[in-house]
Amino acid sequence: MAKKSKPDATLAIVGLIFGSLSIMSFFYLMISLPFGITGLILSLIQQRREPHGIAKAGMIVSIIGLAITILFHIVMVLAYVGLIAYAATS
Repeated sequence: MAKKSKPDATLAIVGLIFGSLSIMSFFYLMISLPFGITGLILSLIQQRREPHGIAKAGMIVSIIGLAITILFHIVMVLAYVGLIAYAATS
């Protein structure tokens, strides 16, 4: 009798880890963006190969990490521009 092979969720797990790292390092743009993009790509690859709950979680966490990173840096740029404008008028 042949053994049934378990579904391989390695890419999904790695995608979830990269998504988590993206959230944890959101204030470092050059670190967080590659983590988030890599996590999203790996989770998408796993989801297309074989749908898995962990792959969906990896996609969600990676998207959240990317969104937090982008929003944080937009707010920081706007705050910096506002600070420069304020300093120029006083």
